[in-house]
Amino acid sequence: MASVSLTSPYKTKSGKPWLRNSWVVYLDILGFSAQVKSATEAGTPNELLLELTTALEEAKVDLVVDPDDYARYGILEAPYAVKMFTDNVVLGFPIRDDGEGEFGRMIYIVGLWQYSLLKHGFFVRGGMTVGPIYMDDDVAFGKGLLDAYEAESTLARDPKVVLAPSAMDLVHHHLAYYANVSE
Repeated sequence: MASVSLTSPYKTKSGKPWLRNSWVVYLDILGFSAQVKSATEAGTPNELLLELTTALEEAKVDLVVDPDDYARYGILEAPYAVKMFTDNVVLGFPIRDDGEGEFGRMIYIVGLWQYSLLKHGFFVRGGMTVGPIYMDDDVAFGKGLLDAYEAESTLARDPKVVLAPSAMDLVHHHLAYYANVSE
């Protein structure tokens, strides 16, 4: 089967940028600036760069969507978007129904990302939220990104990924629904 391209979940059918309500994740490698400064002072910045690029390449495998896997089932829109820069990653999972399926996929992918980087000695912290975002190869834009970054920078003190208040609201909504269904 010839490789296909999936369309962006953040563009209209005519190709225009489109903010979508999404699960948004902002991930950051903990202490990265200090590591760069320390390696530079020690004369070993290339060694750190090699360690980082090796770790990111391995971890990236878990982030990449294989278009052929989706096209096989007639799915032509990417299920989520990824934006990587320096030691940061932004993920956007457009909420198509109630958000539960996207939440499960997001948790799984973020866990793999953390584990892959941890194997190379890099600790990750991050924030997850629900909000509007637009993403493409060059741009990540929207309140969802700002809220995920704020959760990462203010709520996540250790190498962990935390849920922002808007994400907790949706999780609590699902938990309440399932509690009522099981009664």
